[in-house]
Amino acid sequence: MRAFAALALVVVPFLAVAEPESTGVLPVADPPGPGVELVDLTRGLRATLAEQTRGVAAPEDLRLRMAGSPSTATLTELDRAYSGAVAASQSGDYDGSARTLRAVIEDLERLPATPEAFSQWSRAMLRLARTEGSLGHKGESRELLERLVRADPGLKVDPEQYPPSFAKQVEDVRAALKAGPQRKLTVTSSRSARIFVEGREVGATPLSLSLPAGSYRISAVANGARLPPVAIDLSGGDSTLALDFGVADMYRPDAGPGLALVPAQRAHGIITAGASLKLDRVLATSVSSDGDVRYLVGSLYDVRKGSLLREGRLRLAGWRAPEGGFRDMARFLLTGESSGAVITEAVVAEAPKAKPAPDLDVKAASAFKQPPPKVVTPGPKHRPGYGKKWTAVGTGAAALALGGFALYENSAANRNFSKAKAMLDPQTGELRPGEDPDVYDKYRSDGNRQRSMATASGIGAGVALVTSAVFGVWGFVESGQFGRIEF
Repeated sequence: MRAFAALALVVVPFLAVAEPESTGVLPVADPPGPGVELVDLTRGLRATLAEQTRGVAAPEDLRLRMAGSPSTATLTELDRAYSGAVAASQSGDYDGSARTLRAVIEDLERLPATPEAFSQWSRAMLRLARTEGSLGHKGESRELLERLVRADPGLKVDPEQYPPSFAKQVEDVRAALKAGPQRKLTVTSSRSARIFVEGREVGATPLSLSLPAGSYRISAVANGARLPPVAIDLSGGDSTLALDFGVADMYRPDAGPGLALVPAQRAHGIITAGASLKLDRVLATSVSSDGDVRYLVGSLYDVRKGSLLREGRLRLAGWRAPEGGFRDMARFLLTGESSGAVITEAVVAEAPKAKPAPDLDVKAASAFKQPPPKVVTPGPKHRPGYGKKWTAVGTGAAALALGGFALYENSAANRNFSKAKAMLDPQTGELRPGEDPDVYDKYRSDGNRQRSMATASGIGAGVALVTSAVFGVWGFVESGQFGRIEF
């Protein structure tokens, strides 16, 4: 029952409302990037757009995405937090110490790679491995030590801080990794860059490394431009990592945040940046001039389709938008509806004028002209099939989410069962000598729980998929439109 309750918590939000598209509003200018005036204009347009639609990303969020979600903590603050974790461990609060150490490690991994940050990371990882061992979590402790020794093969254990038994564990892990499979990692980049493995500098590109099999966190720096860390798994074999600094070069997190692009590269650069920032749409703002007249240009791009949706210009008075100009620009970009304040490039062809009959003079013919009929477009909430189509979209999204969750849980269950099976003697089916029964039981219980969640999620995905199909057909039948989706 708990599994189905959790299933309901996942499904209900999808049924209630569809996830809005994420839109980033970015000022764009020639290098070195957007100026203060364009940034101020963009801020006003962004605020107006956020009032009219959901999903507009905040500037702070975009800055974090450009910087790879860096930590807001400093090395000094994290050093104090580490000291607090050590004190908690010494007083017997191992759980509290472990929680603090995990938070410290997470923040350190978000900081730019430096020798000081790596030193603190290694220290925290070693302390966390010791703390997990004190809690009886032998598997977690060994995994931490393996990752640490892979990152720093020359790791030394301070005998004044750790007992000889723990130092022996580290040496055992070092020997096992040395005897285990080695993988070749080749790193290339669009320019010469310094490469960091788990925060430790290992050389400059092009670079070839021999590393023990496992997962690694790779980051790079070139001429002040930093790439966010990327994860690479060398468990299955050798690998090549190609790094591109093109996106990092165009980012200007402190100017808007915005982008620095020359006109010839703007369309491609904006789409590329939008995909890198995980946005569905990008509203790029720029400034153009026609003689002494200055315009604010708004260009809305669909990142997923890689195309320009709409573009409009707003005439400025100096560096100020006319009253109501931001509102008109936002409405045009969202709906395509023209506005007197927004100049568009679209040209509407006029219908040919009808000629009067030969036996009727022009004045008489004008008396027979009738005003064009008014076309009333129903509001979106009154369109036939509107609610049913959105329900189909929501349940379809729920089916995808639940199906993915089911696959993930099933894969996790298989891994735990495989680990448990590896601890058994294939001849007798009993635990091998030296294997920990508690670890075996944990693998089995985790695998059973994950298999149950996978089954429940799979059933939920099937139900959501059927519901999506039913409401989709129902909505199309009610609206009478099978050729297009029009919400």
